[in-house]
Amino acid sequence: LSASVTGAAELPLPMTSSKGQTVTPSFEGWYQNPDGSYTLSFGYFNRNTEEVV
Repeated sequence: LSASVTGAAELPLPMTSSKGQTVTPSFEGWYQNPDGSYTLSFGYFNRNTEEVV
């Protein structure tokens, strides 16, 4: 019986940008309405640190 312990490698942090990066939509789910129709919920991921889109 042997055990091996390895250290986790540190990953570099991704570079951030204050503006000019993409804004990506994200499907967050759905729910059924009382009338039988459906409502879809979407959010977004803004990769910019300052620019408001």
